[in-house]
Amino acid sequence: MIEMKIEKFTNDDFAKAASLAAGAWGEFYTDERQWFIDAVAEYILRYNYSNPLLALKAVGDDGVIHGVLFANLHDDKADVIQ
Repeated sequence: MIEMKIEKFTNDDFAKAASLAAGAWGEFYTDERQWFIDAVAEYILRYNYSNPLLALKAVGDDGVIHGVLFANLHDDKADVIQ
């Protein structure tokens, strides 16, 4: 069994977490090339990453990100240009 710990999500985690988003949203882009699916997945993450103080990740003892949780305050806006 993999043990999980909750840690703060950082800018360095986008590339690692993109496969999670691609797994969740990839079925909507089955006719597209993988590079496009990966780009959309990272954009979805960046779009929803609007408050770094409220962004968490579940990391297994294997070092792999197994989940993310992004929360925001009412007035938070995402900066997808980062």
